Amino acid sequence: MRRTKEDAARTREQLLDAAESLFLEKGVSRTSLEEIARAAGMTRGAIYWHFRNKSDLFQAMHQRADLPLEEMMAQAGTEDRPLDALRDLCISAMRSVRDDERRRRVFVIISQKSEYVEELRSAAERQREQRRGFMAKSLEIMERAAALGHLAPEVSPVIAAKALHASMYGFCMDSLRDPEAYDLETDIVAMINVFFRGLRHDPQSAANTA
Repeated sequence: MRRTKEDAARTREQLLDAAESLFLEKGVSRTSLEEIARAAGMTRGAIYWHFRNKSDLFQAMHQRADLPLEEMMAQAGTEDRPLDALRDLCISAMRSVRDDERRRRVFVIISQKSEYVEELRSAAERQREQRRGFMAKSLEIMERAAALGHLAPEVSPVIAAKALHASMYGFCMDSLRDPEAYDLETDIVAMINVFFRGLRHDPQSAANTA
């Protein structure tokens, strides 16, 4: 039984590897399940044993490259200095994109090789839910920072959360489209630091303008 489970898990990974390679080369909508099975050296029936359809396979490919953002942000939300924790999380996430080849390949597929046509409707919905979850958790952290007096009074927690998402999305997409655009160590860290400095409450500055 154990051997059977190990074989099934290995087959599933081989199918995902083949899908990832073909999606990156041809795009998601131009890749058929038949081609994925053939590239993995299997029959189409093997795909349907593990996945309901292309959308299910696509989501499984995505999930194995996901960052554990929910757990990371849950931790950031309990810190005494939530803005520092959130900044460190953003830097860690960008370093992960830089260092993890699979994650980088999958993010390229999602951002550049995916057309969310009817057969990928559920995958597109998952993307929206992930974004909403990130926004909701970001807002919680920004509200906590405001309650602790760490967020500048003129900065709305809602706008701060939206700006964070837009900035991180922009950094990530630009670095994937043009790897030479940024040094993912020095440039991204510096830009993330600039973003978070703009959110912080500076008592000395407030005193000088009073």
